[in-house]
Amino acid sequence: MRFVNVFGEIDDLKVQPPTAQASNISYDGSSLSWTRGDGEYCLVVISAKRIRFQPFKNKTYPINSFVDKNTRVIFRGDGNSVSINLMPGILYFVKVFEFNGKASTERYDLGTDTPIIPPVGTVWQWYSGNAVLWESGSEVELESA
Repeated sequence: MRFVNVFGEIDDLKVQPPTAQASNISYDGSSLSWTRGDGEYCLVVISAKRIRFQPFKNKTYPINSFVDKNTRVIFRGDGNSVSINLMPGILYFVKVFEFNGKASTERYDLGTDTPIIPPVGTVWQWYSGNAVLWESGSEVELESA
């Protein structure tokens, strides 16, 4: 059952947020993985600063979009890993949000936050084909290879 709430948002009463969060976030030098909670899907964000972002219900966050000045969406889907090469020795923060619902009816959990430091010797390039360097929480795009 769908209806418009007092804030003008479309709510789907059948969609509830997950109760079990993702866990065991890890990075092996070429991919980020996690153990799934009980949501239908996951939203994964990364930043070089502590992540304060919390997704809004009924809001869809596309891959590669910035959800705030320093935090980027790197995965949205039903899997438990994403290929990404990170600059070695830089502290990154990753947050995985389990969610239920399709576009515009999403219900997110509180998320699991984990700091990641890539091992030295990792070759790093943003997976979209453009090299991206994260320095002190800001992004510098380099030319495509």
